[in-house]
Amino acid sequence: MWQLVALGGLVFGGLAGAMAFLIVYEEYCHHFPPREARRHAAQMAGATVLFFLVLSLAIGIALTALGHGP
Repeated sequence: MWQLVALGGLVFGGLAGAMAFLIVYEEYCHHFPPREARRHAAQMAGATVLFFLVLSLAIGIALTALGHGP
């Protein structure tokens, strides 16, 4: 069960990371040189993917534990 939720988190985390990259890159291009903007955007995208993956793993493990009961 948790594997399926983790896979969903990876897919949606990837989408969220791509969107975070585009949004941050567009904003940072106004304030930083393009190379610096890409670096900041890539860091933010990585953090977003990691956040969604960890969150989905925690939810998957919690649902699995609740499904087994006491």
